Amino acid sequence: MKIYTQIKKSNKDTIQDFIIKFYSTDYNTPTTYSNKSCTTIECDNGRNRSLDALFYICKTKFSNLTELRFCKEIKKFMHNSKKGEKFAMLFCTHINGWVVYSIGGAIVVYNNPLVYNFEDSKNKLELKGSNNLCANDVILA
Repeated sequence: MKIYTQIKKSNKDTIQDFIIKFYSTDYNTPTTYSNKSCTTIECDNGRNRSLDALFYICKTKFSNLTELRFCKEIKKFMHNSKKGEKFAMLFCTHINGWVVYSIGGAIVVYNNPLVYNFEDSKNKLELKGSNNLCANDVILA
């Protein structure tokens, strides 16, 4: 599966650079598309993206990307996010899967700084829901 963005990737960009660009748009996340010409919208801007969608977005730009490498990179991104623009994972009941979420300056109320305990997310770490990836895939990477 491929998911496209209009974010330009230079030859020097790392996966980490791309993830930072992805979350640095005006609406937190850009519009994504299901076709290479970026004319068919897959998801509007400003939406939280599931771990799986983020993996496919990154894999579209970095074709050799594995799920394990992606999990390590998204974990690094969340660890390195600064106070005021902090990112964590939460289990979204609307899509029945894990998303990377901008928690801003909120305090993570669970003892794992990668998980924001919204709607009891801390008790769903191994739940994949409708996705292939779960929070534990990132935590243990």
